[in-house]
Amino acid sequence: AETVALVAKGLQNFDFGKYVLDPVMVAKGGAKLLNPDAVAAVKSLLLPLTELVTPNMPEAEILSGQAINNRQDMQRAAKT
Repeated sequence: AETVALVAKGLQNFDFGKYVLDPVMVAKGGAKLLNPDAVAAVKSLLLPLTELVTPNMPEAEILSGQAINNRQDMQRAAKT
């Protein structure tokens, strides 16, 4: 969470402009790479500064708080 906060502060202080966030929170095999505090920091600190987010499916479920089982679920999670 501390690292996420430092990144968010840097993005704000140095005005990088629009950027793409690849959250890298869950590995392809399903292993979680961030603790819950860091995930909360990504949601509250980085997402509001982001132009585009490129999560994998498990990350999209975490960020949206929704299960993704089909195309409609994907669209709903993307809008969230």
